[in-house]
Amino acid sequence: MVCNKVDKRITFLSTGGLEHTSSSTPCTNCPYNVISKHYYYPAIGNAMAGNLIVLPYISDNALNIIYDTIDDDNLLDNVFITALVKCPYNNKFPINENIIAHCIQYLITEFNADNFTNIMLLGDASRYMMGIGNIKEYLSKIVVSRKKRNYFVNYNPLVKDDKQLELFKTHLIKWYSAIINKTYNYEQDCFNNVGNA
Repeated sequence: MVCNKVDKRITFLSTGGLEHTSSSTPCTNCPYNVISKHYYYPAIGNAMAGNLIVLPYISDNALNIIYDTIDDDNLLDNVFITALVKCPYNNKFPINENIIAHCIQYLITEFNADNFTNIMLLGDASRYMMGIGNIKEYLSKIVVSRKKRNYFVNYNPLVKDDKQLELFKTHLIKWYSAIINKTYNYEQDCFNNVGNA
C-alpha cells in the first residue's frame, strides 16, 4: 500500500516514549508483578500468519468474545493474539503509563520478532500504541505505517455498552474477513512518526 495521506494526530509509541529504562527486568517494581507474582498470560495463535490482535489486557472473557464472534475453527492458525498488559487485569491497579512502561518491552519484542502486516489494536491498546482517543473515528480506517504495516482499531471486547459491543463484533468480523480474503474495504490513512511501527 502506498501512503497518500498522513494523519498527524496519530503518534505511534516508540521505544523512546514509555520505555522501561531500569537495568532490572521490566516486571521489577510493577504494581501488577506484586499482585500476580509475575504470572502473565502467554500470547496464543500463529505468529507466522502475519496477523496480530492486541488486547489492552488478556482475559478469558475477552478471548471468549473473540472466539464467539469469529466462528472459525482456524482462527488461531490465522492470527496471533497478545496483550499490551501481560498480567491479569486487576481493578485495584488501573492501567496507566507506569504499567505500560513495564509491559511495553515484551510487546516490542513480539512486534520485532515476527513480521506482522495486519495489526488490530483493541480498546486502550489503540490509545497507548497510537495515541488514538476516539476509536469510533478510526473504525473504518486502515492506518499504514512506514514499515508497511496495516493498523486497525476496534473497541475492547469487554465494553459495557451493548451498542459498542455490537460495533466491536461487526468490525472484528470485517477485519478478519479482510485479512483472510485480502480485500480491504477501509479508508486509508498513513503516519510517519511511528517509532517501531
